[in-house]
Amino acid sequence: MADFRLLVFLVVAQFSPVALAQTPVESCTDTSAYKKRQNLIIQLDKLIDLEKNPDRLADLLLRKAVTITDQAYECPGQLKEQRELAITTYGRIIETSPSYGRLDEVKFLLASLLNEAKRPKEALELYQQLVEGNGKFVPDALVAIGDFHFNQANMQMAQKAYEQAIKHEHSNLADYALYKLAWIHVNLQDFEKAGQLFAKIAVKYQFDHKNEIKREALKDYVLAYSHFGRADAAHIEFQKLTGSLAGDMLDRLFRIYLEQGKFRDAITILRHLIMSLLLGRQMIQIAKPISQIMAVLWMSVPK
Repeated sequence: MADFRLLVFLVVAQFSPVALAQTPVESCTDTSAYKKRQNLIIQLDKLIDLEKNPDRLADLLLRKAVTITDQAYECPGQLKEQRELAITTYGRIIETSPSYGRLDEVKFLLASLLNEAKRPKEALELYQQLVEGNGKFVPDALVAIGDFHFNQANMQMAQKAYEQAIKHEHSNLADYALYKLAWIHVNLQDFEKAGQLFAKIAVKYQFDHKNEIKREALKDYVLAYSHFGRADAAHIEFQKLTGSLAGDMLDRLFRIYLEQGKFRDAITILRHLIMSLLLGRQMIQIAKPISQIMAVLWMSVPK
C-alpha cells in the first residue's frame, strides 16, 4: 500500500503547478519549421551575394523577405526585429530593381508591414504609388488609403478613396469599401444616405444569411434608421429589406430607441413585436410581462 501511495504522489506531483512551471517548453526557434526557414535564409544570402542580374536578385530578395515575415509571425518574441529586417529587404528590391516585374507586389507587401510597424505615412506613400501605377493592387491600395484617412478622421479624403475603390466591382474589397463609405455618412450625420448604402449591401446578399458583411450592414442599417426613419413604418421597411430577419431588426431598433431616450418610439416598436409574437402563436406567455414593461415605459415618457 505504501508503494501505491508513493506512486500516486509522484504522479500528482508531476502535474502540479510547480512541476508544470518547471517543465521546459519548446521554443519557437527549436521547431523544425523555424530551422528550415533559417537554413533557407542562409542559402539565399549566399546566392544574393553572388547574383548580378537585377531581376534574379529581386526574386531572391523577395523570397527572403517573405520567409523572414513568415518566421516573424511564428516567433512573436522576434516579431519586431524580424519585421524590420523584412522591411529592409523589401526596400532593397525597390532600390536595386526599379524595373522588376513584381515591383507592385513588393510595394504592397512592404506597405502592409509598415502599417503593422505603426509607420502609416510611409505606407501611404507606397499605396499612392500603387494607385498611380494602375496595376492589380489598385483596389487594395485605395481601400488602404481610405482606411488611413478614416482613422485620421479626414472623412473627405477617405470618402474619395472608398468611392474610387467601389468602382472596381470585381475586387473582393468593393463591398468593404461600400460599408466604410456608409460609415462615413454616419459620421457626417447623413443617416439616410448611410442607410441606403447599408441596405445596398444587404440586398446584394439577400439570400446569403451567413455573409458577415451583410450581418454587420443590417445591424448598422437599424442604427441609421433610428435617426431618419419612422417607428410606425419600421416593421414594413425591415420586412421589405430582409424578410425573415425583420423581427431581429425590430428588436435591435427597440433597444436603440431606449438608449436614445426615444420612449414613445420604443413603445411603438414594442407593440409590433408583441403583435408578431401573438399572431405567430408563439411565446404568448410573455405578453403580460411585456405589457407591464410598456406601462413602465409609458410612465417614463415626458408628458
